[in-house]
Amino acid sequence: MVTGKTNTSGLLIDSSFKKENFNQYRLCLELAQDHISCCVFDTVQDHVLLTDRQALERYLSIDDLKSFLSQSHILEEYAAVTYCWKGFPSVLVPSGLFDASRTPNYFDLSHGYVPDQIDVINVDSCGVKILSESIVKVDQFIQNKFPNALKNNNTALLLDQIQRKNRFVKTPQMFIEVDEKNSEFILFNGAELLYHNSFEVSSTEDVLYFLANISEQYNLSLEQINVFIAGAFTISGEEIKLISKYVKNVQVNMGYEYVKLALGMSGLRKQNFASLFNQYTCVL
Repeated sequence: MVTGKTNTSGLLIDSSFKKENFNQYRLCLELAQDHISCCVFDTVQDHVLLTDRQALERYLSIDDLKSFLSQSHILEEYAAVTYCWKGFPSVLVPSGLFDASRTPNYFDLSHGYVPDQIDVINVDSCGVKILSESIVKVDQFIQNKFPNALKNNNTALLLDQIQRKNRFVKTPQMFIEVDEKNSEFILFNGAELLYHNSFEVSSTEDVLYFLANISEQYNLSLEQINVFIAGAFTISGEEIKLISKYVKNVQVNMGYEYVKLALGMSGLRKQNFASLFNQYTCVL
């Protein structure tokens, strides 16, 4: 497994991408501490036309976002724009225990500081609220550039999507979102959310370590769990062989709903953009 080794996954654009068709295109952006990525979807043909992903050497800034947008053939106008914050420090609080007046305290207890902006997102399907840091100036920049942009949180969309998909599943399932810096580990038992946390992951061995640790906390063996991995990585035959040595059922996750690719996008590593595909299928 290779994470964070290159600056970009490379810009891919299908030949059918035309500026004059902006009114049938939807832009999805993903903003993380360690990367920016995007997909453009043709809502008429119902397929992906453009993707790009840029790893960041520093904390996300407006300058990074401006540079990314200028280099990724992003248009000035779209039929719809959505964007998600992903991988920033967050806290999950059971909805029944949540006290809005204590929002800064929850964050301070978990992370040792209180950010300038804390978004509170309801995930009713899982009975939790996500308290997540975001950057006010970046939000303002996006809203000024794309006045119709809708803001979302990647973890909230992911939890809701998994919960709905797992309604009738009885086997414990682990979902891993690998990024250049912080990777999310989510454990469900059927439709019940058991665990969520983020860790730094830089190798296949790191994944196995956290899988084993989390499984042990819930008295589960790795042979009992179905594992789904998505995100910023490439998987070789040897790495799959190593994971499969300990994990009986492991799959590369390419999105929770089927997303079509335009003909010129056949070389895309879909697992790198799974969360953006989820954003497209979950929102609007």
